[in-house]
Amino acid sequence: MTDNMTGAPVLGLTVNGERQQVAAASVRTLLDALGYDGEFIAVAVNQAVVSRGRWGEDLLRDGDDIEIVSPRQGG
Repeated sequence: MTDNMTGAPVLGLTVNGERQQVAAASVRTLLDALGYDGEFIAVAVNQAVVSRGRWGEDLLRDGDDIEIVSPRQGG
């Protein structure tokens, strides 16, 4: 299935332990779709860290397990 607005495939992904249906083809489009921005983010797909330079290249697949880590300030 594809998203009518973006044309991106709608994938069933587990993001930070939560199952979601997201229109995203790559790590970059996933981060955009979920509203992540900033310099300080690390991403792993199926327990393998994806370097920032490959975020637009590596294609996601239905069923992938994604972990997105960003620093939080607070106490």
